[in-house]
Amino acid sequence: MVTAIVAAISMIAASAPAQDQAQRYQVEKPVMGSVQGGLNSADSQLAGCLIVDNQGEIALGKLAEQKAKDKDVKDFGEKMVYDHTQFMQQLQRFAGTQGQNGNLGANAQSASAAVQQQGAGNPDRALPGAVIQPMGGQGLNFVALKQEIGQKCLQMTQGDLEKKNASQFDKCYIGQQIGAHVEVLATLEVFRSQASPELASVLDKGIETTKSHLEHAKKIAEALDQQSSSTAEKDAANRR
Repeated sequence: MVTAIVAAISMIAASAPAQDQAQRYQVEKPVMGSVQGGLNSADSQLAGCLIVDNQGEIALGKLAEQKAKDKDVKDFGEKMVYDHTQFMQQLQRFAGTQGQNGNLGANAQSASAAVQQQGAGNPDRALPGAVIQPMGGQGLNFVALKQEIGQKCLQMTQGDLEKKNASQFDKCYIGQQIGAHVEVLATLEVFRSQASPELASVLDKGIETTKSHLEHAKKIAEALDQQSSSTAEKDAANRR
């Protein structure tokens, strides 16, 4: 009997280090209802990521206001600035410090630095939504990564659009907006399933607005295509 008890204790002691190591390197997923500083941790991360998308839409909308030739495209850009600013302000209530800085690049750098500093001081502790890497690797803050990706996407898109003349700009911008709103719609629908009831209610309104923006952009794209076809037919007739 004593031998059996000693053997059982030995097995438990041998398995403890492996359990500790597995816990140390696991992904810390946001827990619904986990509140830090009065904010839901999962909501903060979801809203922080969505704010990045809205910042990009606002920046491109302002560019459309300046460069668009077609009045409908110019008006669409103005609408994007207004609607996405309103939505971003609603998201800010949930994002907390995840979305305070309006500069995508600066926000990403500061967030990444914070993750690295905390990871260096306490490698066994992850920030919400971060991954603890084995072998001394640094943790990853996914909101900060989203901000860096958003900044790069915005820079690349702005660079391409700024090279277009007025008529080319209109079609390229609207085409980009159709693709962007398809992606945002999918993101909102997925994020909604992970959000608190309060944030989900805000996202429901965002989903409806995004659907409206998408249909609006498609109609403008059709009108621009018709204008191009009509112009091509006139040019062909003049050459006869």
